[in-house]
Amino acid sequence: MEALVTRVKALPTTIWFVPALLVLTGAVLGEALVALDRSRLPSLLPTAAESLLFASGPTGASSMVTTVGTAVFGVAGTAFSITMSVIATASSSYGPRLVRNFMADRGNQIVLGTYGATFVYCLMVLRRIRRGDDEFGVEAFVPQLAVNFTLVLALVCVGLLIYFIHHIASSIEVSTLTDTVRDDLSRAIDRLYPKEHDERALQSSKVPLNEVARVRAERAGFVSTVYYVSLRQLAESAGSPIVLLVSAGDHVVPGMPIALADRMRLTDPDDFARSVRRLVEIRRSRTPEQDIRYSLARITEMAVRAMSPGTNDPYTAVQAIRELTTGLHDLSRRPDPWPGVAAEPGDPTPVLVRVTHSPAALIGEALDQLRPWVADSPLVLGAVLDLCEVLLHDAAPAVAAEIQRQLRALAEQVEKHQGLTTWDTERLLIRIHGLLDRTPPHGE
Repeated sequence: MEALVTRVKALPTTIWFVPALLVLTGAVLGEALVALDRSRLPSLLPTAAESLLFASGPTGASSMVTTVGTAVFGVAGTAFSITMSVIATASSSYGPRLVRNFMADRGNQIVLGTYGATFVYCLMVLRRIRRGDDEFGVEAFVPQLAVNFTLVLALVCVGLLIYFIHHIASSIEVSTLTDTVRDDLSRAIDRLYPKEHDERALQSSKVPLNEVARVRAERAGFVSTVYYVSLRQLAESAGSPIVLLVSAGDHVVPGMPIALADRMRLTDPDDFARSVRRLVEIRRSRTPEQDIRYSLARITEMAVRAMSPGTNDPYTAVQAIRELTTGLHDLSRRPDPWPGVAAEPGDPTPVLVRVTHSPAALIGEALDQLRPWVADSPLVLGAVLDLCEVLLHDAAPAVAAEIQRQLRALAEQVEKHQGLTTWDTERLLIRIHGLLDRTPPHGE
């Protein structure tokens, strides 16, 4: 059930789900309005409303519906081509991990879905228009309400085209991209690092294992989702604690151990291993649902790519680092996750042990990725020092110790760099040592 709920929640992030719903709505709406035309309801409309409708014969109605459907289908193809072009440009300039943002963009989904729905609606209405044929006993029929509603959909599509041009242009602005990635990071922090520990969480990660049974991966890929609730229930029903060796974002190969259990407590070790493998989902690519390192990598990648020799755009790097500062500042205020999971609240012994990543470790990982690229530009290095200064305000001891390590590495890098002027080197070292003086020894 947990896996099913997770997959259902992920559906709106796919590029096909919302358009598929809209296309289905267009087909149903077409049949519904035709059925309404066959009833006596149109004759009961007020005179004012009826005057807004125009009556048309079969030939005129078919021509109009065909024209709208053909035009909308052509515009839909153009919109799809523009979307693919923008995705290709953004992925090459800012990183392929941003493709997911365009796929999950609700505006793009609604525009493409509405065009598809209008085309399907026109097909459903067109097939119901009948020209009278005495030879075959077919009576002429024109669904006037449905045909008139085609014009409404055409006007909606025109408005959406104007919106789409504005939306697709603004979506590739650096500020829009960094804001979107920052918001994704903030949601990941709220989801994975709550301000209060779960009632089943335990600081202890020690579980007694009489005889170790290793559950090994059967395929290569990245751990995308770990169903912790189902794993805890599996540990309770099997009578053996489970010690996970991987977390979301880790890369595994066939035969690599992903979990440990107590073989002496298992009645069917093979079935138990299959159950664990089902609950540790492995895919070909990383996903941000449980992998906060992936969310951090997307925004740090923007800064790193901006500083690459092929791009050389320090202002984009500074913008990305500013947004990273917002996310890391929030993360630094969150408590370290506890690895143990108890069967019931208050139990002292965990039945499930998770792999956790502390905020200090994640902050260090993000800065380790940035540091090799920032020494070439005093502007970008100043943004990184601003990040360190923000994180030092009321920092937890572990975070302060990590920032101190990063500042020392930056000082060494600046001292050895040959591309900086003497004035820039002295100025940056003065600021770095000033921040180090504000840091208690060993973060205490």
